[in-house]
Amino acid sequence: PQSNFHDRKQHPVAKPLKLIELFVSIGSKPGDIVLDPFAGGGVTGEACSRVKQRRCILIEREEEFVSTIENRLNIKRERGNYSVS
Repeated sequence: PQSNFHDRKQHPVAKPLKLIELFVSIGSKPGDIVLDPFAGGGVTGEACSRVKQRRCILIEREEEFVSTIENRLNIKRERGNYSVS
């Protein structure tokens, strides 16, 4: 089912970036904060970045995927918080 990915798959149950961009754009308004409590590979964070005018909160407990999110979004952990590079 995931053989139709055009973007790189970074999580076992990843969703296509274009699909999540669509959800973010129709499910939120400019200035909204989008919450993803099971962030996985960080596709929601990337979608918010691409849709523009959306901030996001990503929660992921698996260290492997936290590292994937850091790399994907070019962010760096600082005492439990993140800052965009």
